[in-house]
Amino acid sequence: MFCKSCGEGNDDDAQFCVKCGLKIQVAYSPEAWRDEDVLDRRPGTNEKPLRDHNPVRPAGASSQNSLPTIYTDPVSYDQPVHHNYPVQNSYQPPVYVVTPPQQILLRPAKSRGIYIILALFFGCLGIHNFYAGYNGRGIAQFLITVFGACVGVGILVTFVWALIEIFAVNTDAQGVRMN
Repeated sequence: MFCKSCGEGNDDDAQFCVKCGLKIQVAYSPEAWRDEDVLDRRPGTNEKPLRDHNPVRPAGASSQNSLPTIYTDPVSYDQPVHHNYPVQNSYQPPVYVVTPPQQILLRPAKSRGIYIILALFFGCLGIHNFYAGYNGRGIAQFLITVFGACVGVGILVTFVWALIEIFAVNTDAQGVRMN
């Protein structure tokens, strides 16, 4: 079988041309044509045809017939043109994240009455703030009372502070309203 593109003879079961490497398409059988008809060479020369003008004759035609030689463009094996269309993503099932239930600790609300009694009797030491969970305030009141006792002003300052907190503080450190 002959290659339609370059005219090279190949095995009958070959899929690609030995010379040009293109895929062989059966255009004619070697028995129907003579070598000079297939290659369309000039008589007396060994010139090969141009690659962009390959002769194709109808099956069974020879140079003696009156049928003209039809010239075709070379066979093109270009890849099809792909446009830049957006690619659809494949379906992904939704992912459900199951979290275990969190334990909620229910603490009983602090008593406002106990807070007021502690502030009146032990407010200078900050005990009422420790009861409500305000540890930083409690430590500050305790240190001001202890170190301010040398000057004599510490107890007075923390007592006024405790009286203000009796009226201003309604919730504990977690934000829970006192009963």
